[in-house]
Amino acid sequence: MTVSEIIRERCTIREFNDKKVSLDTITELLETSVWAPYHGIPEPWRFIVFSENGMERLIDMILQALSLPERKEYGEKLKTYLRTVPVAIAVVGKLDRNQKIMDEVSASVSALIQNFQLAAWEKEIGVVWKTQSYMYAPQISKSLVLKPDEKLAGVLLCGYFDKKPTERFRKSAASRTTYVKA
Repeated sequence: MTVSEIIRERCTIREFNDKKVSLDTITELLETSVWAPYHGIPEPWRFIVFSENGMERLIDMILQALSLPERKEYGEKLKTYLRTVPVAIAVVGKLDRNQKIMDEVSASVSALIQNFQLAAWEKEIGVVWKTQSYMYAPQISKSLVLKPDEKLAGVLLCGYFDKKPTERFRKSAASRTTYVKA
């Protein structure tokens, strides 16, 4: 499969089967992902990987971060869903007071996450990038032991899957492009 084919074919996977994703595979995907562009050294990211019993720790962290009404409304449903997820990766990015650097970090971390999704797709592993508001609660930062100059960029839920969702329509780039020749 070419890079172009992977980019066009990849889609968000929310339902995973029971097949385990090895931590060696996750490590390989992360090693590929860190080749995202970044203008400075050191790279502005790190990862916290949850699998097996570690998933229960992540579930507990998330449930504790929910407000009582949220927990009552969808806590059980969320817990049931997360128990079907083989691996979750918290992607942590660096914060900076300089807005230009912060924008570059955000773009680089996003590129890294897309690299991960594409590399995973090549191995027939599906990913959903979660950025729910409860993930930014102070309790989550504390539970993940984030430093004052770090923030959670999102959580990647990963696993093998049985069925691919139906394709979504994308508008052509041509319909959104302006060419300036003079």
